Amino acid sequence: MGESRQGNQDMKPCTPIYSIAVPVHLLKDREVSATAKLLYGVIDSFQKRSGVCFASNERLADEVAGCSPRTISRCITELKEAGYIIVEGDDGRKICLSAS
Repeated sequence: MGESRQGNQDMKPCTPIYSIAVPVHLLKDREVSATAKLLYGVIDSFQKRSGVCFASNERLADEVAGCSPRTISRCITELKEAGYIIVEGDDGRKICLSAS
């Protein structure tokens, strides 16, 4: 009790903690990359509040460690072509999970 936190000055800042879920049928789909599967889980967690995900590729890249916005773009295309997500809007910023 009463321990000093001065020794923890180089700790990373707090980040939100949440979990992601990926359906088993997607996990077993060998045509979809592991990164795209992680992205699906992130999109799912973002869309839980409003039913859609409006996050930018930059924001999604921040959530999928080690990814660039370009990688996110490729993964979105991959998930869309495989039928796991639906992308709507002229700017492609409204992402919904597919009902299938």
